[in-house]
Amino acid sequence: MIGEKKGINRFPLRLTPIMRRQIDLLAKREGVSLNQFISLAVAEKVMRMEGYSLSDGPGILWVNGRMKGVKKV
Repeated sequence: MIGEKKGINRFPLRLTPIMRRQIDLLAKREGVSLNQFISLAVAEKVMRMEGYSLSDGPGILWVNGRMKGVKKV
């Protein structure tokens, strides 16, 4: 990937206080960290833009950091 490095890449993200509270609540409901929740949300968006279908809808299953129930359309 472009600019891929070993280790952790940091990306400061500005969120409104309301959005931050909503994301915090959703992450807690899903039992994941805020960072993991945002990472998975970005991954879902990328999958959609690349032409994949999230066949399980909003309750898509994540196993070991990978999406299950995804198919190319």
